Amino acid sequence: MQIMEEHNLTDGRDQRRCLMTKKNGDLDAAMLYRALKSAHGSPDPWAKFVWQNKAPPRVKFFAWLLSQNKIQSKVALRNKNIVDNTVCEVCQHPEETAAHIIFGCPNAKQFWSALQIPTEEDWPIQAILEIQTPPQLPSKHFSTFLLLCCWHIWKRRNNKVFRAEQTSIAATITACKTEAYLWGARLPRDSRDIATAWCSALSSAM
Repeated sequence: MQIMEEHNLTDGRDQRRCLMTKKNGDLDAAMLYRALKSAHGSPDPWAKFVWQNKAPPRVKFFAWLLSQNKIQSKVALRNKNIVDNTVCEVCQHPEETAAHIIFGCPNAKQFWSALQIPTEEDWPIQAILEIQTPPQLPSKHFSTFLLLCCWHIWKRRNNKVFRAEQTSIAATITACKTEAYLWGARLPRDSRDIATAWCSALSSAM
């Protein structure tokens, strides 16, 4: 909402923004090609994490943008000349990067701590691939659980930025648990009990 309020509509030509465009507005064909190639070729670790994940398609797309540091963080928006201020609106850190949103911001640290998943606030975004499965969670499809966590950290941040909502950690984990139950239907039939383990771990974190 704040970003929208800072811009005035004009009678000039409409300028469309796409997450896969260059600064001059042209389609970034190289980025699109890399995404398609990674999805169907010999995947690198990030491509495997994203495209072989059991998350819904919209969340997979979020994960791919995250892997490229292309989610709409304040730093990414500044690089597109959309905003000048890169300060995190949650904690006032001077540089809101993708890594800060997922690991460095107090909201993120609070979330990971509640789930007893050790992280460091100065981790780069690539560290997601290095997170080890904690004892209370099954190792199978753990990448899907991690993406579920990142998705809800992102949604909690957006609640603050766009709706001025102070979403509590309990409410965030409850929403995460609800979605974990739904995502269970996306797992192979012989792995549906994994979603039950996710919900149990999330309940314990409240």
